[in-house]
Amino acid sequence: MKKGLNEKTGILSGLPRLDKITNGWQKSNFYIIASRPAIGKTSFALSLAKSAAINQQVPTALFTLEMSVQQLLKRLNMQEEGVASKAINGLSRIDSIELKEMEKGLNALSGAPLFVDDTPGLRITDFEDKAKKLVLEQGVRLIIVDYIQLMNGPTDIRGHREAEVAFIARSLKSLTKELDIPIIAMSQLSRTLGRGNYSVPELRDLQESLEEHSDLVILLQRPGFYSIFGEQNDIRDALFIVAKNRNGSLGKVPMNFDLDRLFFTETNKRLEDPQLCPHQKKTVIDSSLNAQYTLDNFSISECNNAAVQVFKEMIEEPGACRHNPIILIGDYGSGKTHLVNAVGNAFTQRHPGKTVLYVSAIDFFGQYIDAFKSNRVADFRSFYNKVDLLIFDNIQDLGGEGSKNSFFYIIDSMHQKGKQIVLTSGIKYKELKKIFSKRLFEHLSWGKIVEIRKIGQQSIAKCKNS
Repeated sequence: MKKGLNEKTGILSGLPRLDKITNGWQKSNFYIIASRPAIGKTSFALSLAKSAAINQQVPTALFTLEMSVQQLLKRLNMQEEGVASKAINGLSRIDSIELKEMEKGLNALSGAPLFVDDTPGLRITDFEDKAKKLVLEQGVRLIIVDYIQLMNGPTDIRGHREAEVAFIARSLKSLTKELDIPIIAMSQLSRTLGRGNYSVPELRDLQESLEEHSDLVILLQRPGFYSIFGEQNDIRDALFIVAKNRNGSLGKVPMNFDLDRLFFTETNKRLEDPQLCPHQKKTVIDSSLNAQYTLDNFSISECNNAAVQVFKEMIEEPGACRHNPIILIGDYGSGKTHLVNAVGNAFTQRHPGKTVLYVSAIDFFGQYIDAFKSNRVADFRSFYNKVDLLIFDNIQDLGGEGSKNSFFYIIDSMHQKGKQIVLTSGIKYKELKKIFSKRLFEHLSWGKIVEIRKIGQQSIAKCKNS
């Protein structure tokens, strides 16, 4: 019997202290790994797949609903042989030693019992059919899903997300019992958690159905990631919180996130629960961008060249009035957030001395409320004045007159200093006008609008002056 497959330990995660709490991934158990966006869910999912399929030779199926197989293989090779992401993506020169390590990694991957499915928008019924086939024909002993909110439920409840997610959770739990294997599902929490402390996830942040049907829940936390005040924790610091465990104890495991190779390792560093620290200042960082997206590999379809071309021109001449700001408008699933992440990464590479900040409207509102309560609105605005490229996601979610006033103050100040602004909107141009009356468009009359319209699996972009 292979190591890690006995009844006592289950399938190991590769993280000893975490395994001590969880006792490994056990048969018939449904596991939830949850975090806010960009904290490292996919990186952890890949680490689990690597530990099971490569290190323990456990037949493993990984369903990725967001990344392609090619992207996953690159990331797995980075984790397996320790080659930095810049080298993998062709952004830095690979020396002969790194090349040999990459070849070793590819050989290990090619011989591993790992099965990857990258079907986007996978229906739960199709997932069940594929999972049963993999278990029956390939002997799969572990299934990982990244991530659950990207799955689709039955047609009759399509569009009712709470009902869909509840149905999917019940189905996954039932499937673990039917197949007698563990299923690990990644889950996304809101960027803001609706409390004064905007960094600490709790069990109540999960949708009730996910908590109800899960056997164990792990919350991933990176304390230095979202707060704008305070240096209490480094951006690499992480904490894995076992918040629910039907068959064992709860606990916290301090971790370190490797920013180059995109994986977690256990650390002995003591991490306190993070709090915003208004009495300290924090330098601006570009850490909230998802490093996997670049303009060269960004491709929803061949129809998005217009949008990509606009952004490439902007990157060459940031702050130029004819492209500043750019408003990217697109429906849910059209790829606008992925595209602006790619823009931010490309900007960082092209202008290494400049600073990029990605923030959603909801996060911005939460930051403003914290600054207002601590009487530090001036410092809050000053923080944004240090940014060279501001990517402001889902502007339609911006609420409150105070936060709107600060937003307009910041973008006016940035524009006067020749700094670049990129906004995204999840609603149509006319609807956006109604929310902000004429105010937004009076401020942004010098910019450009790029619309992405999703038709089936294609995205068609068109541009016009605002």
